[in-house]
Amino acid sequence: MIRQTPIRAQSTLPALICLAALIIGTLIPVADSAGYLTLFIGGFIAAAIVGVLFSIPTRLLPGLTLLVTLLVPTDVTLLPNVLQGTAIGVVPLAVWMIRTPKSTQTPPALYILASLFGVWLALSEAFAPLHTHRGWEWLVTVGIAVIFSIISAPTGLKSRDFRALFLNVASVLGLYALLEGFLLHRNVLFGALFEHTIWWANQQHEVSYRVTTLLGHPLINGLVFSAASVLAASDLMQKPQRPRVALARLVVLIGATAATHSRGAAIALAVGVVVVLVFTHGRGREQATRRLILVVCSLLGAALLIYSLAARDESSQGQASAQVRVTVIKHTSETLRGLEPFGAGPGESEDYRKVKQLPGSEIALENSYAELAVSLGPPGALLMVALLATVVIFGVQNELVVGEAAALLTILVDIGGFNAVEGHRPVLILIALLAISVITAPRSLMPSAIQNLRADQPVPQPRLALAAPGL
Repeated sequence: MIRQTPIRAQSTLPALICLAALIIGTLIPVADSAGYLTLFIGGFIAAAIVGVLFSIPTRLLPGLTLLVTLLVPTDVTLLPNVLQGTAIGVVPLAVWMIRTPKSTQTPPALYILASLFGVWLALSEAFAPLHTHRGWEWLVTVGIAVIFSIISAPTGLKSRDFRALFLNVASVLGLYALLEGFLLHRNVLFGALFEHTIWWANQQHEVSYRVTTLLGHPLINGLVFSAASVLAASDLMQKPQRPRVALARLVVLIGATAATHSRGAAIALAVGVVVVLVFTHGRGREQATRRLILVVCSLLGAALLIYSLAARDESSQGQASAQVRVTVIKHTSETLRGLEPFGAGPGESEDYRKVKQLPGSEIALENSYAELAVSLGPPGALLMVALLATVVIFGVQNELVVGEAAALLTILVDIGGFNAVEGHRPVLILIALLAISVITAPRSLMPSAIQNLRADQPVPQPRLALAAPGL
């Protein structure tokens, strides 16, 4: 039977559209005369985008969140000032969380740590000596990406589909990174997007050229490519359907990581691969062969990474960068002396240092954990680290998402080398997606059973035990 739209609804919808058009037409000249036309248009576009996100199928929202996070650079000057440096991916992430039921698989330890961190975050904001709109934005982003993504992890993310999408996008960008870093030595396609940013000029005059691709700053490229390399290593270990493609993808991503000349990314990649090797179980000659291939690729990749980092270590820019990171502990301790236990306020570490004109405030604290210690106080930073580390520990115990847990650990190691959490907020969305993938993954299979599954077979669901008669 064909359902017909009620007559009342058919007559109401055109009236609502006409009313909305009349209101918008009336507000445009008012906003223009008040000097808020740009803000009004931006708000209208944002409302339209949110409406679309609430209309599309929910199964598309996880992938859309990842694509927006990776492919929409926000550190470009072409965007309005209010959007520069923001994590745009938090919008589809929030809509996804609203539209889907929350998972019931969040362990009690994660729930307690996330709740404690949320309380501390609120207290830090309440007692903060400084409040800015950037701080409020960071507070909302962390609340959604770290706290609610764990307490109310949304369902609908299929770890296999998420991994495939992440690896496909990263592999395409990695191929371009190889061309840009080893052949072209300039960003032919996307350089115009970043040439007006504050970091672009310094990158272009370095002795060792560092790739920027579409991801922007070389350190962000290193973070994404190292995390994707670890996922590719896990994919290679878990009996891929096309082993040659998996191996080629791993080689490309390791090469792309080397093209960033990022020391932190190289170390994080090594840590992630070791975790994959240790926690991916399996028996048989085929598993041993894949393990040997991964070890050989890792050794060759380590040689390439060491060679690529040698020129940067000898350059004046590389030595200056290393010196800045040496002074991080000193500048952090000097800042903490004048702060209350709750810190300077969520996301306010750099603004607080500049307002107080503290030593070294002209340069950002090149360590995400140092920034967290200043913003939230040392207890708040420890709570966030403990929360994310517990997600990693929880993930490596599940054979299905060892790769996602190792990739999350790779990111957590890498962000210790630059101001990623506050200065590059889309990283928080990547952390959220990996955490959701770990929390919502099925946990019913034993490792021996997983090894017998083909990559294209669905994961069997656990059978419920039937109660005995008469009980």
